[in-house]
Amino acid sequence: MSRLPRVADLGPSLTGWGYFLCTQKDVRVGRSGGEFLILALQDATGQVAGKIFENVQRHKAEFEAGEFVRLEARSGVFQGRLELAISAIRRVNPDQDRLEGFSEDECVMSAPRSIDEMWAELTAHAAAITDPHVKV
Repeated sequence: MSRLPRVADLGPSLTGWGYFLCTQKDVRVGRSGGEFLILALQDATGQVAGKIFENVQRHKAEFEAGEFVRLEARSGVFQGRLELAISAIRRVNPDQDRLEGFSEDECVMSAPRSIDEMWAELTAHAAAITDPHVKV
């Protein structure tokens, strides 16, 4: 099984595994009365919904919202939105998963440019102010 692309590059009908930050985890009851999980998952490029329909009782206790997870899933479109149908999921084991390429930075959204670059731009703009009433 191959690694899923980043959320920004994710398309339908892909199967694979990946690392994400689970930002939300809700238990829902389906029409048949059975429970399923709805997740909000993110990486550095965006967010995607995830759903778990099987082994719900086990997965409810496997991880919490706010934790990094490793999952296996198939991407698809439901009601016009891309989502992941998750077949397996677990809390990240940092020591083990770093060997497979896990990095917290790849799961947390951030500014598109470095902090140093943005700070330099801001200080350059501030230095260019010529009005003595505005300049600090």
